[in-house]
Amino acid sequence: MNILHVCKTDMGGGAARAAYRINEALNTNSSLNSKMRVIIKKSNEKNILSKNDIFNSYLFPKYLAIINKIYRLGFKTKNNIIHSTALIKTGLERELRFYKLYNDVDIIHLHWLGDITLSIEEIGLIRKPIVWTLHDQWPFCGAEHYTYPNPNNKSKFIDKRYFSNYEKESRLSFESGRDINRLTWLRKKKAWGKKMHIVCPSKWMNECAKKSSLFKNHQIITIPNPIDTNFWLPIPQEKARKELNLPLDKRLILFGAMSAGDKRKGIHFLLEALNKLNLLLEEKMLKQIELIIFGEENNNSIEINYPIRFSGRINNDKKLNLIYSAADIFVNPSMQESFGQTASEAHACGTPVVAFDFGGLKDIVEHLETGYLAEPYDTTSLAIGIKWTIENYQRNQIIGIKGREKAVKKWDYGVISEMYSEIYKNILS
Repeated sequence: MNILHVCKTDMGGGAARAAYRINEALNTNSSLNSKMRVIIKKSNEKNILSKNDIFNSYLFPKYLAIINKIYRLGFKTKNNIIHSTALIKTGLERELRFYKLYNDVDIIHLHWLGDITLSIEEIGLIRKPIVWTLHDQWPFCGAEHYTYPNPNNKSKFIDKRYFSNYEKESRLSFESGRDINRLTWLRKKKAWGKKMHIVCPSKWMNECAKKSSLFKNHQIITIPNPIDTNFWLPIPQEKARKELNLPLDKRLILFGAMSAGDKRKGIHFLLEALNKLNLLLEEKMLKQIELIIFGEENNNSIEINYPIRFSGRINNDKKLNLIYSAADIFVNPSMQESFGQTASEAHACGTPVVAFDFGGLKDIVEHLETGYLAEPYDTTSLAIGIKWTIENYQRNQIIGIKGREKAVKKWDYGVISEMYSEIYKNILS
């Protein structure tokens, strides 16, 4: 079978990494021939296709971004997540229909698209069978890529517009100007009459998609994001720390994300929890703790009593593997995650994970088995989880081993490629 994945880019951001890994995983299966078509290509992989010239990879996307920005003028919202209206045709759908290279493609597999990959209307014109892996909520929402989380009111973690047809009465009180979320949703409703096969990386995303007005009548299944467990391996902690020049006698707490300063990633929850940890741990243990942060972050906003090491954005996966292995625990306090690849990477490296009991992270962390799931979004509960996971060295080692075992059993390339292969076979039969 010939599979063509369509994504904005092959690198840079969790969704791109997930799509790249799915493509890699499928090519470990002898019955599948998998390629990617991206707008912005950053890797050197031969099976990733792009018109890698200045017009197609820079000038035209810039033009589309400007048009979409103008369309959103006057729109105001407290939901600071990225919004994509996918308003203008990019020409990619026509390419998929007429370009000889794609004649033998059996299935078009969509991933993260944004404003510059395919317009909403172009998606509706694709003639090949479509599989769509949801790396966020945009496919069944309006323009927003995630609904607005409200951590201060646990009965309203997410708004409900996506399963109430984006009626005017459902608009959130803090939004004003042109209702681009409703307008974008209406365009999707009109353009997407064809049934698509929806893949969700987590049970939470699956539940959201099934509630949605757009996808509730589509086939929806859950397949986790894959990870190459032959690459992401536990490295002896002492060895990893020596290579990274990290202290051998400290208890290292790790936090990181592609954009660590993104409020949705929850660094503010972590800092609050670490301040509360002062009241939970003995002074001897407190003096041993250091925090490591990787990713793009805003250093100026961090106030905490513990030493902090900033690693910046890491583009070298071998180094990232070392960092996970060097840490005693990885904390992922995200408010919303379609899956949570940093947590699965940590588990693959044998590192326990502390997270909130919400979203895709519920599928990754086994409470008190591979880590700790804290009450959303309770920073006292998060602090208790950090304490439980880090205070007992022997227990810490045991749950790290269990995390590694889960990664191999549930997310290995071979496991995930077989799951996708079955879907493709069922579609084509």
